[in-house]
Amino acid sequence: MTLPLLPWPEGLKDTIQLVSFDIFDTLIFRKSGTPDDFFFHLAHEAKNKGLWPQDDNQSFVKLRRKAEDSARRARFAKSGHREVTLAEIYSNWPSIAGEELCVLEAELELAGWIINPVAICWLEEAFTEGKKVALVSDMYLDSDLIVSFIKTQLPSLVLDLVLVSGESGCSKQDGGLFATLINRCGVRATNILHIGDNAITDGQMALAAGIHNLVVKPPEYFLLLTNYEHRLGTTPYDVDALRRRWLWHYPDESFAANISALVYGPFLFHLIHWLQIRCKALGIDTLFCLLREGEVISSLLASMNCPGLDVKTVYISRRSSLLPALLEVTPEVLHQLSQRRGYTLFECTEDLGLQLPDHWQSMATTCLSALVGTQLWDELLTTVADKKDVIREYLQSQRQLLLSYLLDIGLENRSGIALWDWGCGASMFTNLARLMPLEQSRFFMTYASAKSEAFSLLHHLEVFLPIDERAIALSKAPELSEILLNGSLCSTRAYHAEGGVIYPELVPSHTMTMSHSALINDFRRAVHSFVALAIKSGIVPLIDFSSRKAIASILYRLIRYPLSSEAICLGQLQVPLSSGVTTTLICEDVVKAFKQHYSRADEASADVNLGRLASSLRGFWNEGAIAQAFPGSTGLLGELGMSAGDDIVAPLLLANLQHSHITHTAVYGAGELGAQVLQLLREQGITVSIVIDRRAAAGCFELDGLPVVTLAEAFSRGERVFAVASKVFANEIISEIQHTYSMYEPVVISYLGSSPMKMEA
Repeated sequence: MTLPLLPWPEGLKDTIQLVSFDIFDTLIFRKSGTPDDFFFHLAHEAKNKGLWPQDDNQSFVKLRRKAEDSARRARFAKSGHREVTLAEIYSNWPSIAGEELCVLEAELELAGWIINPVAICWLEEAFTEGKKVALVSDMYLDSDLIVSFIKTQLPSLVLDLVLVSGESGCSKQDGGLFATLINRCGVRATNILHIGDNAITDGQMALAAGIHNLVVKPPEYFLLLTNYEHRLGTTPYDVDALRRRWLWHYPDESFAANISALVYGPFLFHLIHWLQIRCKALGIDTLFCLLREGEVISSLLASMNCPGLDVKTVYISRRSSLLPALLEVTPEVLHQLSQRRGYTLFECTEDLGLQLPDHWQSMATTCLSALVGTQLWDELLTTVADKKDVIREYLQSQRQLLLSYLLDIGLENRSGIALWDWGCGASMFTNLARLMPLEQSRFFMTYASAKSEAFSLLHHLEVFLPIDERAIALSKAPELSEILLNGSLCSTRAYHAEGGVIYPELVPSHTMTMSHSALINDFRRAVHSFVALAIKSGIVPLIDFSSRKAIASILYRLIRYPLSSEAICLGQLQVPLSSGVTTTLICEDVVKAFKQHYSRADEASADVNLGRLASSLRGFWNEGAIAQAFPGSTGLLGELGMSAGDDIVAPLLLANLQHSHITHTAVYGAGELGAQVLQLLREQGITVSIVIDRRAAAGCFELDGLPVVTLAEAFSRGERVFAVASKVFANEIISEIQHTYSMYEPVVISYLGSSPMKMEA
């Protein structure tokens, strides 16, 4: 795979004398993801080594954070800054094990690092071009530890300078580390290029110091989805590093590809690794993956190069297997068929081996569910009863053809055989078990509903996702994943013999929109590229019970708490309804109905959870429709709302601005939260004129193309309406504006509400 070259600033390559690199999330990825994830891992290892006597890892995380906070407070009181070393942190640990824990944390940090192939390639390119190379990081770890790791990747590399905030007593965040870099490297600021991933510390503050910068920032989408996943529970070890690696390799992919790689990529990577491990442990030599989802799984398993495991796909569907497995068609079976989405009268008679009577032709494409209780339904029941012998003969022939097909591809009843299906009620497995004895074979599913329990009592069934409320939620909303995984493949309706070979007969394909086809192509390409990178990284994902519960949160988050951008993108997918008829996964009429019926997303979400939606609001993906109707509100809902952080600010601020009929405002806050607010307001048609931040007093910089100025400068420019992009300091900022500029009668809007601000002197 060819790695992208370093994109030197236009016209500056020859003038750049030194290239400085941020370290974490730029040169080095952490397998653990967030600090809390790492501290949980540290607690587990500390427990194993006798350095942590409790089973409560959450208490360890709190103590670790408290020790760091205490160290920073002590350093600020003594030196006027908050930068500390790891040793200083553990000097505040409340037990004699502090020194040993300090050593253990450093060891686990080093063991959990993965090099970023793209960034290390850029570093090597700069070095071979004769540029000086420096490393600059806001970090409490020792520089020697970092250098030793980098040297394992590039032994010939000569580092001219390594600056970490804990040792230097200043940071990129406050600008001091860049000033130190300029003073110590012997190169003018205008001849330095700094590369990092943070728009604030690596972008704004480098620019304020006069240094050229290249910010390779992960998409806002990545930051939001990882934030939400962590609020739903710990994500699996390694996932953050794999995602970041994919984003660096494929920076220009479509948004649909980003969803596919960052959500389905990790999920499917863990799934196929689990299948491989279980097959090896059980002595499985042949795995049959049932179409249509099975085609993706088969191709991904093939890319893993599983020695001793032959992976095959099986052309079979519920439609082509249920009736041949039953042979008898009773009124109860017809009622069961009527519950299939989009199953038409023509398809029903075709599956029974009957010709559609002339007087039924006008109703041929009518869904069976719409006929229940009508005169035509009674006629159908009578016809089935009268022609039961003809039907049985046809179903018997289909049964024999299906059995011959299965035997021809090698399916048999022995312990070395296994079958896989996406899920959820084991109906396909049940049909197969009715056709042929399979009590010695193994069965795998991704997730299961309670309906699968009867099958699991009689057969060897293993489920990837432990059965809990999240797996159940996935089983209740299968359309999204099934559409993406099925792709352009057609379902199987029957079988026929030709030249002594049994062939499946496919259902005629529906005409899909260009946007649907593009989404499916992006999905396949992105998932395969993610899994290929993950395999190449050498990472072996954990597949124990807790890890599989954690990986479930990735898919659960998308289905249950989609972002508005995800819902808009994926809502275009086509859902087959009946012969030749499709609709979108999220219909515009349903989105409009949600806007008319509800004023807030949480009200709509509550009704979805309680199952009390009006019929006009029911769709295939109600959570996605709510996300479209109330953009930016996902973080306020359900489990996410209970643990909401700064991300509640942007949607509440937008709602308050709209409630006050404000369409033009300045934004106070140029940090990451300010960037989120700016993006959301612009998307919803609110004009932002300028951005305000106290750091503007130290130097000029911009936020997403807008100048960042001080509050005094904003008032001198005539600004009188302010949207406060802060949660922690919201009241402080409001008070500052109230008491300093009351004579201008400013209007201040925060996530807490609006303040007209007409005050007495």
